[in-house]
Amino acid sequence: MTRLSKGSEELLRIVEDEKSLYKYKIHGISIWSVVRRRYRNLRIEKTCGIAPMSNHAHFNFKRLLLTFFTSLRQYISFSLRRKQVDIWFSNFTRLDCVDGIWVDKFIDPVIDKLELDNYICFERGNSGVHQKPRLHQDSIVYTEAIDFSINLLEILISPFYYVRYRKVYLELFDAAQKSFFMQRKDFWQIVRLFTRFDIKRRIYKRIFRKKRVKYFFGVARLTFYSQMVACKELGIPVFEFQHGITVSETVLYSGSVDEMFVPDYFLAFGKMWVGSQFGIDCKRIKVIGWAYRDYLRKTLSVIPKKYMHILFASEPEISDKIIAAVSELAKAFPDYFFDIRLHPHERFTSEQSAMIETIPNVRVVDNKIGSFVTLMQYDYVAGEHSTVLYEAMSLGKKVAKICFADLHPKSLIDNYNDGFYYVHDIEEFGLFLEAELSESQKEKMSQIYSPFDREGVLNLFGCASLFDSNVDDIS
Repeated sequence: MTRLSKGSEELLRIVEDEKSLYKYKIHGISIWSVVRRRYRNLRIEKTCGIAPMSNHAHFNFKRLLLTFFTSLRQYISFSLRRKQVDIWFSNFTRLDCVDGIWVDKFIDPVIDKLELDNYICFERGNSGVHQKPRLHQDSIVYTEAIDFSINLLEILISPFYYVRYRKVYLELFDAAQKSFFMQRKDFWQIVRLFTRFDIKRRIYKRIFRKKRVKYFFGVARLTFYSQMVACKELGIPVFEFQHGITVSETVLYSGSVDEMFVPDYFLAFGKMWVGSQFGIDCKRIKVIGWAYRDYLRKTLSVIPKKYMHILFASEPEISDKIIAAVSELAKAFPDYFFDIRLHPHERFTSEQSAMIETIPNVRVVDNKIGSFVTLMQYDYVAGEHSTVLYEAMSLGKKVAKICFADLHPKSLIDNYNDGFYYVHDIEEFGLFLEAELSESQKEKMSQIYSPFDREGVLNLFGCASLFDSNVDDIS
């Protein structure tokens, strides 16, 4: 997600509060809370030149059509069952392949660790693509049928929402227009976005009530806003899994807090992540650990090591800087191979790829393989801020944050005693390769991804007997 400087975050907060953007509501729900991420990104792009990451998959009509019918069949089967559902999971869209099985690394290992039976997973594919074979496939419902219905209803109902709530839409648009560089088309976009949100909220509220859902879990807050508000209205506790490394302010979490759009609890990987950066009271951040690491160690066959290879973790905002840093290091250390792993939303341009091809000991590695699986092959990992760096530390790897080539990594600790090697030049990189991990660094590693705390999660529910019933197959 797009990171903000402290100054940018404060300015956003001031602008939103001065304009009282959160006061414009429909059905008691703030319109700005629904649309703000889109227009925060637009403001940052216009003022700072930072384009938001794109996660849109290639449109595939045939695949979408086939998946729609599969989704419809699954949903009808799920709806006709009289059985209530205790736990509802909203799955992450990006899956990892582990020994030929596709896994949601945030949710699937937790299901196994808690030995859950009475649960359901609603999964949205990328342009209709759902990977198979899939762990816990029998408990998954594809959302394409619901999503298609929502899109159709949005087209039909948006004009009525405009007519009925025109005054409040215009007031919000007039208040936000100049500060967020809106054009006239953005007025209609706001109407459509809120209409879609509200239709989705109503649909899921009916489903949750019918199925008597007791707990809701989601990954990445933005992807389940409608479901979360529906849960809040029904008194269903909402839990959000931490889905990445957030070390600073972001367009997703920063700014004024609207409790309707904040989960009841935020479930963190380790105690290092208990802080204000997730837009929730620290008392509601619960460290549950990282079940996926245990799943990998239990499941994976032997992975061959890549000796004399160094993995560089890139990100969309710093592609050119990573290439510049790697180019310098590859020339200074010709006996080592430098492997660049791109972020899932990142693509090198033809010029960038051509530059890499001129350096014999530099290559781009497959980023479709899960990051944890990839990391197990390396002893050395480097980059600026990427989540991959923290994942590497949790696996006991030596990890460098690069502080040259216009890269400026941050530390969560003021004295930079956070377990990373901060490398400022070529000479320091050589020292990094030769250094041994200290006891202090090993201790810091344990704070990033803690062992999974099964009892802690059960205590969070407050009722261990919740997990005693069975669920029927739905495929």
